[in-house]
Amino acid sequence: MINKARRALRRLVTPLQAIDRNFAPLPKALKDQHAQDRKVLQKILAELKEQRQYLEVFRLAVTGPILDDVESVMGPRQIGFLETLAEIRKNRLSFARFGDGELRIMLRPDYKLRFQRNSPELRQALRALLTEPRYREAPNLLLGMPFPYGVRHWSGVWADIWPQMRPLVSNLDRFGTTHVSRPVFFSYTHDAGVAAWRSIWADRRICVITGANSRFALLPELFDNVAEATFLHSTPRNAFDDVPRLVTEAVARDADLFLIALGPAGTVLAAELALRGQWALDVGHISDSYLVEYENGAWPESKAIVTA
Repeated sequence: MINKARRALRRLVTPLQAIDRNFAPLPKALKDQHAQDRKVLQKILAELKEQRQYLEVFRLAVTGPILDDVESVMGPRQIGFLETLAEIRKNRLSFARFGDGELRIMLRPDYKLRFQRNSPELRQALRALLTEPRYREAPNLLLGMPFPYGVRHWSGVWADIWPQMRPLVSNLDRFGTTHVSRPVFFSYTHDAGVAAWRSIWADRRICVITGANSRFALLPELFDNVAEATFLHSTPRNAFDDVPRLVTEAVARDADLFLIALGPAGTVLAAELALRGQWALDVGHISDSYLVEYENGAWPESKAIVTA
């Protein structure tokens, strides 16, 4: 709303400035009307800013206790950004990440993503990673949970899902940070984060598993140190249905490391490959996230699902 008011004010002022520059005189009555309209819009903008401040106070008051509980439960169990990558590299751990999309799909039957429909099978597959011993106790699998954000978006997410998520997370002894492949990771860690990722796949033969015509890119800044890179493509949408085929074909591939960008299907696939002795990392939007921080690129979710 505030941005709309700003744009309206800009549309009002710009024609007047242009006319003044061209020395074209305006009738006094029109000038007076422009000045009056501008004052009204400025007043509206000021009131909207004040309302936003009040709403922020209300948000913090309502979600504060929830966020405190999120931190108290997740904080002692979660390892940080660089520590997550150090564990992955040192112990050759596969990594299956839960973001807000995976958690909402798992806990909300009516929730869906634009590239992945919800289903009982997908919800059960995601829940199994958090509840079944074969996943929870797998020595070569690290699960990732969201960074305990308190920003507006995430406070809404926690308020929505935390009552159902809390017992699931409480059953886990230790987990990594999902956001190691998100823009916030590169914003926090900068070049140290880039170096940490590059050290994982340095001189290794990687296989990227992603959707056909995916926008996933092997940016030189991240990937020019791999020994070899091949691709295994899934469907652009609803890749969860394709997981059995992907598991079979990936196990038959001669690769040192699998990098997966498939949304919720990638979370499940990374875990399934880990159970079969493969090294698989769910890296999601890592390339787009790098570009957000280093080249002021567009936010990953704002881009098309597939390339033109």
